[in-house]
Amino acid sequence: MLSIDISFIIIFIIVWILVIVLDRLFFTPVRRIMHKREEIINSNIENYNRAILNYQKNLEKINENLTRAYQEASKLREKYLKEGEAKRQEIIDKARKESENLLEKVKGKISKEVEKNKKKLKDHSEFLAREIIEKILEG
Repeated sequence: MLSIDISFIIIFIIVWILVIVLDRLFFTPVRRIMHKREEIINSNIENYNRAILNYQKNLEKINENLTRAYQEASKLREKYLKEGEAKRQEIIDKARKESENLLEKVKGKISKEVEKNKKKLKDHSEFLAREIIEKILEG
């Protein structure tokens, strides 16, 4: 039969002692370090995902604000264009009225001048007619 030698038992015990010592001194700390690293990696992944989500929310807010700002700017632009057009029309109407008033004044002055000149011409022609008649009668 098989005989178990004392050296085998001693080697077996030494191997188990070595396994226990290696487990306590090497494998357990390595497992602990690996577990901590895994926790850190998972935490970093969670933080990364939260940061990406936060970034996307902020980007959406910025886009909404930009859209709102463009809309407000467009409304203001339209408002100022309408106000400018109304002001332009008001200035044109005022200038037209002033020019019509000036034209009426000038027409009035011209009419008065024409009447005055007609009277002068009539008076002068009557004077010349009397002079001619007197010369004819004298002569």
